[in-house]
Amino acid sequence: MSYEIVYAREFIKTNDGRIVPLILSGSNNCWDTTYCGHWRRERSWFPIYAKSGENPAITPEALMTKVKGYVPSGYNQHFVRNGKWVDDECFVRFFENGLKKAKTLEELNEELLYKHNLKGIVYYYGEGTAVHSVHDVTIKDSAELDIFLKKVDELIKEYSGKEKLHISIGFNCEDVLKREKKPRVKKERLKEFYAITTDYGYLSKLTRRGVYSTHSTYYAKQFESEDKAKKWLKEHDLERRFRKLTFGVRYVA
Repeated sequence: MSYEIVYAREFIKTNDGRIVPLILSGSNNCWDTTYCGHWRRERSWFPIYAKSGENPAITPEALMTKVKGYVPSGYNQHFVRNGKWVDDECFVRFFENGLKKAKTLEELNEELLYKHNLKGIVYYYGEGTAVHSVHDVTIKDSAELDIFLKKVDELIKEYSGKEKLHISIGFNCEDVLKREKKPRVKKERLKEFYAITTDYGYLSKLTRRGVYSTHSTYYAKQFESEDKAKKWLKEHDLERRFRKLTFGVRYVA
């Protein structure tokens, strides 16, 4: 059985409010070699649901109208993502979230570990499988993206009734775009605080397995006030859940 796997999603905003809805996707039964010589399923970046001869940029409203035209579906299975089939509900949410997280090319590159450009190509097929490139450009920012999209509209009009144009746009790679990892902000411990006491010392953490205690005040869970400690104790219902333990609140300095 052949089906599509979606590996990533990056919706790019244009200066005029439209969206280029790019996904990294490929078939489950088509394989290719990586630069290292390893085999993996083929994948590429492209604008989802952009028809041949159609400008890949679309307004958010028009995109959602097109998306909702695909639901309800017969099998309630659109593509595979994160190892699971995407059903009708998740399919619509996939695009809604994509629109919420849409960024300009500049905003996206600020988040990425390495800068990525877009590659825009307009072409048509001649006799047999001969590919004739009409326009080929590297897109580095929103201004260049606007120029490319405007050129696409002009070429669609120019070649109307002559050749069936295909518009290709995607990142110049075949991988998920890697984000910069944000450094974890270590919370400074309070010099004076309130802690919850147990029969075995101070409460350090609460998990699904139970309550963990410590004899060291350094590892005790800290609260800024007695009221906050009592509120936390009540919200997590510890006295009822762990009836064999005795809980209290103590000031630590």
